[in-house]
Amino acid sequence: MFYQNYKKYVLSDEYSCDECDWNRHILFPNPPGLGAVGSMIDPQFGITRTGRIIIAGGLLLMGEYPFVTHQVREVLFDGYDDALLSAAHSGV
Repeated sequence: MFYQNYKKYVLSDEYSCDECDWNRHILFPNPPGLGAVGSMIDPQFGITRTGRIIIAGGLLLMGEYPFVTHQVREVLFDGYDDALLSAAHSGV
């Protein structure tokens, strides 16, 4: 037996602002990157200043930045690729 819920979302121009669009790009804080930085500065992990600099450099080299830009449709429904999450789930 299998159950799946289907939903359809419609962007109504009548009820939306003039600038509202599924393909509009928005800038917002990078959740995985902020989580990594939050853990990095947490005293319970005891990461030294040098360790923090190395980790911060590694995050930047991986493409993790404090803020990211994605389309509204990606953020709300389609999803988007994140360098840190991709690396964490790569099995390397």
